[in-house]
Amino acid sequence: MAVTGYRRPNTANHSIMFSSDDSPSPSPMETTTPINIAAVRGGQNDVGTTVIRQDNTTQRFYIHSMVDNQWRDPITIEGLDPPPSKNTSFAALQAPNSSTIQIFYTAENNTMYDASGTADDESWRMGRLASDTRYGVLVSPNSGFAATPWVVENNDREYSFRVYYIDRTTQFVQELAYDSRGSWAGTTVRFSRASDRGKVALAWVRASNFSYTENQVLHVFYQDQRANLVHVPGYDGEWDFAENSETLGTLVEGTYLAANIMQDTVATNNTVRIMWVSPANRLTLLRGKGASPKVVRGFQPRGTFTNPIDAVGLPESRNVAIAAVRGGSIASVPVGEELRVYYQSLQTPQSIVEIGWNRQSWYTVGLVA
Repeated sequence: MAVTGYRRPNTANHSIMFSSDDSPSPSPMETTTPINIAAVRGGQNDVGTTVIRQDNTTQRFYIHSMVDNQWRDPITIEGLDPPPSKNTSFAALQAPNSSTIQIFYTAENNTMYDASGTADDESWRMGRLASDTRYGVLVSPNSGFAATPWVVENNDREYSFRVYYIDRTTQFVQELAYDSRGSWAGTTVRFSRASDRGKVALAWVRASNFSYTENQVLHVFYQDQRANLVHVPGYDGEWDFAENSETLGTLVEGTYLAANIMQDTVATNNTVRIMWVSPANRLTLLRGKGASPKVVRGFQPRGTFTNPIDAVGLPESRNVAIAAVRGGSIASVPVGEELRVYYQSLQTPQSIVEIGWNRQSWYTVGLVA
């Protein structure tokens, strides 16, 4: 199924180009105020999916949690000091088998802060990211950042964290690490310069055979200064930008991204997806291979992604909802052997719609709120 506004990729450089001449007519929902969204899932039977959203007109965050396949009434996150800026990009993570959720946001001065809490508690606790980094993590305005669990060797066998953001001054994509000593610090890892309104998305592959530290893979996606969608995989925290980075085509500048990976037991057949809302307000994705050359001998990280796939137009799709905001906020989580994707609904623009994929087809599950 062809994707509106795109040409077929140049197989020499795996580029998928967006043509402004093919842009769809203006959306009737162009004036809709975007809702910013994050989604997490802890991986336990009793820890379901949690969707966090920011109110259109205030600085408040709201939590929507699923219990027994039912969405609870939303609760407001309290205790964020300083408060988030209005319509801020934010990131969230939840480590496997944990009920604690971490959120990362920017205040009015673009400084990054963190807080933690649970899906059923409105009183959250501020973290130490800002103070540990001397309030020096300044994020490019209108950009988007992403966070993920990470495993480092420590006696407590607790998860570490990584955050990737676009620096306000340099426009480089930078890495922040929460280390085994329990403090935040900037690292020396620095990706290429990004669009000042670019968004970052991550897909994390846990260690092969679910060992504790070995053969982790982190797929980083972001938009560079030419509006190219860039993919860089890292293996066990090692980055070879010259060998492994690739561009996957161009997107409308500022498009929000969501990434996810379906992981098998031995990390040999992982499928990674990068998703966004197209200029035609449709769920669109690229599908690639997420293996590690440390596990799969001879695996070549570059050149594995498909052409863009219009999930709405696939013959096997069932009534996939149209989004309200082209390029708008999008989030995704794995649920068992399936995926769930969340974005703002065209039919009810103040609501978030849940889209499912069951390994055979895409379909609309229903409204979150």
